[in-house]
Amino acid sequence: MKKKIVHIITGLGNGGAENMLYKLVTNMDTELYDITVVSLLDKGVTGLKLEDKNINVVTLNINKFSGFIKSFTKAKRICKSVDVVQSWMYHADLFAFIIAKVLLKKKLIWGIRHGALEKGKDKKSTIIIAKICAFLSRYVDEIVCCSKVSKEYHESIGYKDIKIIPNGFDLKDFEGIEKNKTELKKSLGIESDKKILVSIGRWNRAKNYPNLIKSIRLLREKRADFICLLVGNGLLENEELLNLISENNVGEYINILGRRSDVPQILAMSDIFILHSDIEGFSNVLGEAMLSKTFCIATDVGDNRYILSDAGTIIEKNNPEKLSIAISNALSLYEGTDKNLLEVYKEKGEKRIREKFSIKNIVKEFCSLY
Repeated sequence: MKKKIVHIITGLGNGGAENMLYKLVTNMDTELYDITVVSLLDKGVTGLKLEDKNINVVTLNINKFSGFIKSFTKAKRICKSVDVVQSWMYHADLFAFIIAKVLLKKKLIWGIRHGALEKGKDKKSTIIIAKICAFLSRYVDEIVCCSKVSKEYHESIGYKDIKIIPNGFDLKDFEGIEKNKTELKKSLGIESDKKILVSIGRWNRAKNYPNLIKSIRLLREKRADFICLLVGNGLLENEELLNLISENNVGEYINILGRRSDVPQILAMSDIFILHSDIEGFSNVLGEAMLSKTFCIATDVGDNRYILSDAGTIIEKNNPEKLSIAISNALSLYEGTDKNLLEVYKEKGEKRIREKFSIKNIVKEFCSLY
């Protein structure tokens, strides 16, 4: 008999938690597991992708307080006959606790997808819910987070017995991605002699786009043979970002692409991937860049140092000068006599992700909890 699992998540947009949920459920054995995904909000892009893979998706569309009772009733009905409820992110964790533990007495697995919470960078309501969850955590069957820094932080604010299961990567997504490199470059109007830098991340304070833009200003004082691609939600027609680019006079060195569905191809086409965040947990896109054999530079936050290890460059956060120097040094590897060193970094990075973070291994870890 199949084991019935319900995943409850805050929303099904295009973030790291949503992508990890997608990779997990689409790589599970459908002969052994009957899976339903419940979104507290709408279906989003990930919900549509899940349905394309024949995963049952239910939306609660909670948008005001008066809708909560109806949503709880619907979620209770869905979870009544299941074996395990697994939730993702603070709001969904609290919602799932009420359904699975208070109302139905079901096995509950919580998912923490955040690093350290910071006033001013995280919403007040999010911090309050996280603290409520910390108190309730002693009554939860299993708690899973994706990074060492997340485990340490959440245990420091009262969470109990957290297990680390890192994010996993579907290796099939990165097979043969270099084939269309020249064609993609041409379609984006990038001159053949330009070195390509790429940043991938939504518009968010924690991503610290000023750190990147200021480093580009410093870099262009030394050289002009590069273009920096910005990929992510909320970047296109973003007035704050456009003003930042204008103030630093780097418009000709920036190409804002916005959200893309071909991130592996973008990464494979690029020469250097830059992760410039102030806050991270386990960075999916850093692992994807390593799998794409792109040289990586990342700030020393979250689990970036653990993921990248000695396969790229780690620098301190919020330091445009050091970031600029790191980019310049990386570009020089493409021009030096010992280009083998560059390939060593790339091969080492790809091998590390394939051996330590394959989605097949991660699925096994989750299934052992079920």
